[in-house]
Amino acid sequence: MSQFDQVALPRRRDIVVVWVVSLVAAILIWIFAPGVTAFSWLAVALAVVTMLSFVIQLRGGRKTGFIDRVTISIAGSVVILGVMSALMGIGKLLPAA
Repeated sequence: MSQFDQVALPRRRDIVVVWVVSLVAAILIWIFAPGVTAFSWLAVALAVVTMLSFVIQLRGGRKTGFIDRVTISIAGSVVILGVMSALMGIGKLLPAA
């Protein structure tokens, strides 16, 4: 038996929960944050989602694959918040009708 036989696959549910929270946070920031302060709130949302990712993965109690699960959760959140940031930036450049 090799050391790789015991490697656990990431639990998708825990990772998707973090992604959904980051998407909901980004949408709420887009709706409720006024003007340019929305971009500062996106940074706060990323910090909160990062802490949430650690809490969820530590609560699971499995140490095999911990770094992989946290990395996937945070990387997905960065992509989601980055796309929302780009969309908000484009929205700020367009003239209001």
